[in-house]
Amino acid sequence: MELVALRLEQVAQTSQQITQPRLLRSADIEKICQARDILLRHMHKPPSLITLARQIGLNDCTLKRGFRQVFGITAYDCLHHYRMARSHFKKLNKYT
Repeated sequence: MELVALRLEQVAQTSQQITQPRLLRSADIEKICQARDILLRHMHKPPSLITLARQIGLNDCTLKRGFRQVFGITAYDCLHHYRMARSHFKKLNKYT
């Protein structure tokens, strides 16, 4: 019974390690912020995630995971929200 309990404890610890997100380095956070700036500057023709990752010097997996950690949404959700907010702002200015 003790061996089974120890094995279950090991499995539980392993699954907890898998689900915990990796911490980003400050240099990676700066690169992810740079990626957001690039996306917003080129919002009419945004680069692919792979192209964007190459531009900032990260791999695409780190960019996707890091973007969600830093901003709480995906890169293209961020772009979508920015476009919607910009459109809304233009409509408000049109009526004033």
